[in-house]
Amino acid sequence: MADLRQAFATWRASHPVDSRLYDYLLDSPTLHWKRNVNTFLVDHNEATLADPSHIYTDIDNPFYGDSAIGSWVFKPADIHRTVGLRSHPLDASHYLIDVMEHGQAKATFLLNKPEDSNHSATLTTRYCSDKSLWWSAVEHVFYQHQCQTLHASDYPHTLQTVVAPGKPLTLSQFKQHCPIWHQSQAPTNDEYQTADNGLMHPTRPEKPQGVFYRRYFYHLGRTLTLRPAETERDLACFHAWHNHPDIAPIWELEGSLDFHRQYLHKAHHDAHLIPVIGEFDGQPFGYFEIYWVAEDRLGPYYDVDAFDRGMHMLVGNSDFLGRQYFNTWAQSVIHYCFLADERTPNVMGEPNAANWRVVRIARGVGMKKQKEFDFPHKRAALMQCERNDFFAHYAQ
Repeated sequence: MADLRQAFATWRASHPVDSRLYDYLLDSPTLHWKRNVNTFLVDHNEATLADPSHIYTDIDNPFYGDSAIGSWVFKPADIHRTVGLRSHPLDASHYLIDVMEHGQAKATFLLNKPEDSNHSATLTTRYCSDKSLWWSAVEHVFYQHQCQTLHASDYPHTLQTVVAPGKPLTLSQFKQHCPIWHQSQAPTNDEYQTADNGLMHPTRPEKPQGVFYRRYFYHLGRTLTLRPAETERDLACFHAWHNHPDIAPIWELEGSLDFHRQYLHKAHHDAHLIPVIGEFDGQPFGYFEIYWVAEDRLGPYYDVDAFDRGMHMLVGNSDFLGRQYFNTWAQSVIHYCFLADERTPNVMGEPNAANWRVVRIARGVGMKKQKEFDFPHKRAALMQCERNDFFAHYAQ
């Protein structure tokens, strides 16, 4: 029952079009129950019964009774797992943070959050069966409790060289080193080769498979995922989006289903580019292309670093237009680029210079205009997001 309760709460939190089923199952003290055995024994025919209510009765709802279910936050513990976290206040400055997975308690932490925001919070591990849950609890502290710095009783090994002895973990450090949001990739060797544009570049890692970035955003109450586009699965969305009258003039990819199928097929076999579908709670909202700039058409137009990444972006689902969504998904794509390879110093873009709206809103996620230049097909604005600046001022 605890497993089912968690599943219903998770699905309700995923913003379905109609949540009434989950509301009923979780919030109703009783359930309206169809008495099939009784209907058979008394020889009722439910199809012809004048009053079908006779074959129903109210029973105690086995999913009702946990009055705190609404205070649970269900979010990813890593790319594949979901856990529930709940903060229980003990007094004005102390909270007990419980972590639950599949209806079972997996970790408990004690948070001391001083009333003076200038002082660091302290997180003490009472019980933790899995180190990845420590990261989930710290994320909960930073985003649910709005803490800016944190002392912990047991830093993971990956942070022991990052956090100076006696110093607290900062939110900026956490964003750069938290391993639960992205799919890690094996480092490549130092062999270099020449791209078609004449620039040298190192051997690139294999493209990620499946969901490679998954993160719950507390301010939206939604989970964002990034995954490689799949030709047959995503062709209908891709086709509709690129034929939309507002998008077609910008991307210049208006065409038939077969044309778009071939485009995605080519993108999958392009070693320098990842075609990406973005989803909120499993609902596709946009198409992105993440690429290595040194091998791209943009590479020769500025002093490119061998590990610079670039991004093209498209939102095709009108339900997810607006600045709050833009800031979340745009920062997530940039965030992934920096997490995927710690040697990446910049994330670049090259929108049409005449598209002043894109140039303006991109500043809000750390993409700053460096100059204008001429491609053969358009005059472009060179946009740059620098790693240290991003984590210090823009990363959510």
